[in-house]
Amino acid sequence: EYLRTSLRGGVLRALSDNLRRSSVGLGIFEIGRVFLPRIQDLPEEREMLFAAFSGNRGESLWDSEDAGLDFFDAKGVLNGIFDMLGSGFEVERMKDPLFHPGRCAKILVEGTPIGLIGELLPGTINAFEIPNQIANQIA
Repeated sequence: EYLRTSLRGGVLRALSDNLRRSSVGLGIFEIGRVFLPRIQDLPEEREMLFAAFSGNRGESLWDSEDAGLDFFDAKGVLNGIFDMLGSGFEVERMKDPLFHPGRCAKILVEGTPIGLIGELLPGTINAFEIPNQIANQIA
């Protein structure tokens, strides 16, 4: 009962702490073990990755200099990672209590779910006390 089942809380707390000290966007991630409960058995131990980023797209984009990062920016980062790995992936819409409906997707490789990608709900942003000036830019 004392083992962590997710990396989400730690990463979002670290993001919140760092954003309160800085006015620029940032990206943060953690790779670590989580323990998923199993009925009448020891928990399943898995290595996981959770990442979050915030900020503006930057002046290099001709159509949206000050636009905040969103779900599609996160998907673009994922595309870049899979391109470097020489692999492909698919996304399939899903629901998750931390993320906006319609801006959350399951990541599939060869039909096998390997993770999810999404844009945080305002309630999640408020719960982690992420500063208001960048709250709409979290992906």
